[in-house]
Amino acid sequence: MHIGNIFYVKSFRSFAGEILMEAKEKILKGATELFFRLGVKSITMDDIARELGISKKTLYQHFEDKHQIILEMCSGILYMNLQVIEKIAKESKDPIHEIIQTGTHLSKIFSSINPVLIYDLKRYYPEAWQLLEDFKQKHILGILENNLRKGIKMKIYRSNLNVMLMARYRLAQFDLALNTSIFPDINLSMGEIQLTILEHFLIGITTLKGHQLLNKYKNLND
Repeated sequence: MHIGNIFYVKSFRSFAGEILMEAKEKILKGATELFFRLGVKSITMDDIARELGISKKTLYQHFEDKHQIILEMCSGILYMNLQVIEKIAKESKDPIHEIIQTGTHLSKIFSSINPVLIYDLKRYYPEAWQLLEDFKQKHILGILENNLRKGIKMKIYRSNLNVMLMARYRLAQFDLALNTSIFPDINLSMGEIQLTILEHFLIGITTLKGHQLLNKYKNLND
């Protein structure tokens, strides 16, 4: 085959691959928006195809089944959030600023999720739910421990904190904010609940210097 033809074939294959990947990403994005609104248990592949205006044949060209869509959705969301959280940790002014910025970011995500989605994943899709649990243990726990150590060193967190204990306590607070059975009658989104819990966590671990910083970031004058 002529070298020019070889180059053309390779370029065409690369272009075709990009088109397929773009189509798959669009499907994943649309399915994610649907799951965020309605949860995952009641949504079928027919619903996804109809919502996106594509055929089921096209849908199955990119995803084997709904389970694969859910796993790829969870993996993608976790990876994206890890990038954001690590960027916040790198660019924040201090540990209190870092944890507030991270909490605000997560609050926006929680506020966009129908609580049914959390329930569905935990009960009916344990493999997807385990991705979240592994993510917290593998990535978020270490980020929290680093935050606490930095805060103690800067004397904005109490010096007698048990870093490992408090990091795990903070992780447990994420689950608390997502548990709708604990707050069934409170007219607040999961994001608002998460920020309220975070505020009390910070008040409990900060020194006077840290408390003054916290008030500054929250625009308070206590």
